[in-house]
Amino acid sequence: MHTFDDVIPGFAQAKAADKFENFEEAFDFITAAVLKSKGKFHFNLEFVNIAGAKSISAGTKLMEPLEKFGGKSLWEMNMTTEWELSKILNTPSLLKNTQFYRMGKQIPNSWITK
Repeated sequence: MHTFDDVIPGFAQAKAADKFENFEEAFDFITAAVLKSKGKFHFNLEFVNIAGAKSISAGTKLMEPLEKFGGKSLWEMNMTTEWELSKILNTPSLLKNTQFYRMGKQIPNSWITK
């Protein structure tokens, strides 16, 4: 099994040097590296609240306290995967470089964006 340490150049070093203040910064590092390499993201849609992801406004931070959750963040609400999906859906370059899957089958990007 591969980890980000194995496949993302510089990730292990950045992590070891405490370059990431939180998960959001690590995610941004990973997505930038994949886009730079012209690689593809593979996103499993099982067990993801797609409607919840679509309701997250572009630019919402993972650790940001949100009024609609009584001042809790998406991180605290265990909505990290929904936040990741919202970042992909709200970033055209990420969306273009993502392959979605559900129950082991590839799903067209147009299915997720409608």
